[in-house]
Amino acid sequence: MSLLGKLLLVFNLLAAGGFVYLATQDWKGRQTINAAGVRHLLVLQGLPLDGPPNFPADGETPFRMDGPGGIPTTTVSKKLLDSYFQGIGATSSDPNTLTVGTAVPNQLAEVARVKAKVEELLGKAESPAAKIALLKGWLLYQAETFPERVEILALTAPEKEDPENNNALRAKTPEELTKDAEELQKRLLARFDGVIAAPKPLDGSLTTALKDEELAAAATDEEKAKLVEARLAKVQESRLASIDEGDRRRKLAHLLVHLSPESGWQKRVMAVVGIRNYVKAIQTSSRLLQVMAIQLEQYLHSDQQAYFDQINGQPGTSDTAERRGLRQDAEDKTSEANRQAALRRKWEDQFGRDTDLVAQRKTQLTDLQNQLTKVKTQVDTMLSQQTTIEAWLFEVQREVAITLDEVYQFEKELAERERKLAGGGK
Repeated sequence: MSLLGKLLLVFNLLAAGGFVYLATQDWKGRQTINAAGVRHLLVLQGLPLDGPPNFPADGETPFRMDGPGGIPTTTVSKKLLDSYFQGIGATSSDPNTLTVGTAVPNQLAEVARVKAKVEELLGKAESPAAKIALLKGWLLYQAETFPERVEILALTAPEKEDPENNNALRAKTPEELTKDAEELQKRLLARFDGVIAAPKPLDGSLTTALKDEELAAAATDEEKAKLVEARLAKVQESRLASIDEGDRRRKLAHLLVHLSPESGWQKRVMAVVGIRNYVKAIQTSSRLLQVMAIQLEQYLHSDQQAYFDQINGQPGTSDTAERRGLRQDAEDKTSEANRQAALRRKWEDQFGRDTDLVAQRKTQLTDLQNQLTKVKTQVDTMLSQQTTIEAWLFEVQREVAITLDEVYQFEKELAERERKLAGGGK
């Protein structure tokens, strides 16, 4: 080969090396730009909605986006997702935390992981009360309507109204706590299943009211009530199920965002669902809470108005307590109570005077009894003396009688002598 040919060969080899170097630098630049774009889209849109539950063996998970120059990106590596989740959701000292620092390939995989964690924590709960405490923290903020929130608060409360005791509060029995825990767990897992299940169109039969012919099939009111409860259960189930992919993303973001207010968990949810969906979920929740607050104000206003009506009474000719009002009824009862109190004071005063008079009479009776006892003692003494005197008088009388007998005998003898003397001295 001539010298020129050798020079051309060397030149071509150098040019080829330059082209390879430039192509490598261009590829690295494109990869860097593409990775930055993917990370940017991950921050905005979050992870892919669906996909394999775990990372494939090659570590590539489907992720569709348009790259630089219109070249689409179809997958994202596990390495990039690991770096994306690095520093998000730091470990917590709370044993019941849902936060982890590992990456997941898609949003549904995160939902499945959290569901498994929730079931694990519920299985470790030592008592129905502990299970209810866990479920309350996960389920209370999930409520989207005021009645649903009231139901959850009633199920998580340790006490309930007792209709047999004028609706006074009493502690729930262990059987009631177990039943409430099962109902709360059922509601929470239904929300997970509604997100995990594939979207399906809304059943048109659920949007129409029960017809008369449907209720006519029920022979008793109890059967009709069961039909209504079954329809309400289906409506509630349909509310939890997703209608389309957009509704599925909304429900998924709502579920994850409101499971825990922990800051680490909120950062992880933001990374999973994306800032846009996260902000939408927060805004929707804020609007729902505003509606609940308005409903609560309306309930309070209505209750307050009913309270004032009950106090001030309602117009009408009836003399019932409801017409008079609690205020007038209270005033009437107060006047009656005052009259009764005045009468009571009057009779109490009379009772005091009578008590003093009785005490005075008792004192006088005691004095008279003492005097009577003294007189009786004196009389007994005098009677004893009288008995002695009478005995002495009796002796005197007896002696007098004897003396009189002797006198009478002497008189008789004297008379006899006188008669003899008078008759002749014989």
